[in-house]
Amino acid sequence: MALFEYFKINDEVDTLRYSSNVTRKVFAGGKILAKGIANIGLLAMTEMPVIAAKKILASDSATEEQKEKAREILNRNK
Repeated sequence: MALFEYFKINDEVDTLRYSSNVTRKVFAGGKILAKGIANIGLLAMTEMPVIAAKKILASDSATEEQKEKAREILNRNK
């Protein structure tokens, strides 16, 4: 379940593959790179904390303070 809609790169990949214009290919490659970096940032900011919080709650070795912070993260991202 994705919490955020990621940037699509399909159009740029098609442009990179099928365009004969070098300038278009360069811009398409730059867009792919920028969108890929943005997608990684979105993943790190939105989904990784939720995954980590779920693992903390499932852990037997986590302290009650850690579990409470994990619950806060999950409640914030509902």
